[in-house]
Amino acid sequence: MATLESFQNRGFGKILLQVVEVRLRSLDTEVLSYNLRDIVVDFCKKQGVEFFGKIFEIEHVGLHAPMVKRLMK
Repeated sequence: MATLESFQNRGFGKILLQVVEVRLRSLDTEVLSYNLRDIVVDFCKKQGVEFFGKIFEIEHVGLHAPMVKRLMK
């Protein structure tokens, strides 16, 4: 998932994540995993996403961080 640069910092990314999480919880999904671009790690940490592994690079794309969010407690 991504938000176009012209729509960033307006809350759309947060809303998108909330909608996805609600849907996945309704399907009894326990964990959501991400390979996040390094530029959105801080944003996702604020949404409760945690590191899970080491940062790696995808050629021609950039650095990515494997992260997870537990949906069921």
